[in-house]
Amino acid sequence: MADLPLISPLDRALFLRAHPFFHVEPKSLIAIAEHSNERRFVRGETLIEPDDEIRSIFILGEGSVTSFYDGKRLFDVGSPGAVGTLALLAGRSIGSSFVAREETIALELDADVYLQILEDHFPLVLSLTVNIARDIARNEEIADVAPGTTEAPAQPPARLGPELDLVDRLSLVRRVRLFSDANLGLLAELFRGDAERHYADGESLCRAGETALSFEVLVEGLVRLEDAEGRRPGYVDAIGVVGWRDLFTGQPRVWSATACGPVRTLHVPRELYTDVLEDHFEHMLAVLGQLARRYLEVQTQISMEAD
Repeated sequence: MADLPLISPLDRALFLRAHPFFHVEPKSLIAIAEHSNERRFVRGETLIEPDDEIRSIFILGEGSVTSFYDGKRLFDVGSPGAVGTLALLAGRSIGSSFVAREETIALELDADVYLQILEDHFPLVLSLTVNIARDIARNEEIADVAPGTTEAPAQPPARLGPELDLVDRLSLVRRVRLFSDANLGLLAELFRGDAERHYADGESLCRAGETALSFEVLVEGLVRLEDAEGRRPGYVDAIGVVGWRDLFTGQPRVWSATACGPVRTLHVPRELYTDVLEDHFEHMLAVLGQLARRYLEVQTQISMEAD
C-alpha cells in the first residue's frame, strides 16, 4: 500500500486492485476509482462525527482508525481496511464515529454513490458479502460464540399440523428480520412449491464440514447448533434461519444443526437464492445489513473482553 498518493483515477484503481476486499472485475474498481478522492488525516482528526449521518465511506491506504458507537470505543481498523461501510449497512447512520489513531491516508467515497455502485455491480456486492461472512465466522471463533442464543429457550414441543399453504408461509416468513421488508413477489418465488420440510427429534438439518447448498427458515420448533468438535452450542427457535450465512463464505459449513423435538422449516436452495439476490437489490441490502449487524455485535464483544 506504499504507492500513494492516489491522485489519478488510474492510481486509485491500481490501489484498489491490490486491496484484499476488492478482488473483483476491473469495471467495478474503475467505478469506485472515478468517484473517490484521496484524503489525509492527522492523528486525532475525526473522519466521521458521531452526530452526523454517514455521508462517506473511507478505504484505508495507510494508517489506522478507531471506531466508536454512542461514545463507546468498539475497535481499531488498520490498512488495508475500510471504515463507515459496516455502520452504513447496519443502519447505524447516527452515533457512529471514526477517529484517526495516526497519520492516515484514505480514499473517500460518497455513501450514496457507494450504494449505487453496489447496485450496479453484483460481483462487487457479492465479494463484500463473502468477506463479511468470513470475518464473522473468524470472530465468532475468537469470541467462542455461536449464532442464536446460548441457552435453549423454554418452550413446549412443537405440534406439527397440516402442510402450510403459501399465504401461511409468507405470513410466517415476514416475521424473520431478514425478510420483513421483502416484496411479496420475492417471497413467493422463494417459498412456494415443495419448500416445506419436517424433521424429527435428533434429526440433522445440516452438518459442519458440508458444502452449503441451501438454508432453512425455521417456522416451528427448536434447533441446536454446534461446531465440528461439538463445542460452542447455540440455539435457534422459530422464527429464525439456519445455515443461511454459510451460503456466502464459499467454505464448508461451520455449524451442525440438530432438531430438538419436531421441527418444520421452509427450505431454500442456494441457486434459487443467488438468482433472487441478483434480481432484488433491496433484499441484497437486507442481507448486508444482517451480516454487518452481526459483525459489529461480535467484534464489540471481542473488544470489550480485551479491555
